[in-house]
Amino acid sequence: MGLTTVLLSPARAALIDRFGPRRALSPLALAHALLLAALAVAATGTAPRCPCSCSSPGRRAR
Repeated sequence: MGLTTVLLSPARAALIDRFGPRRALSPLALAHALLLAALAVAATGTAPRCPCSCSSPGRRAR
């Protein structure tokens, strides 16, 4: 992951220089979040669970 960050830094900087930080950073942040979720799915084989209390295994539906 660190190597990918280092290798893609010039491309990210070029996008920010070309379009400005306001227009470039929002899509880059979204892409980063989606790729982290894909990495979690690839590593575990399932989607990450919701951390809210509604999905905890100890609670029962009434």
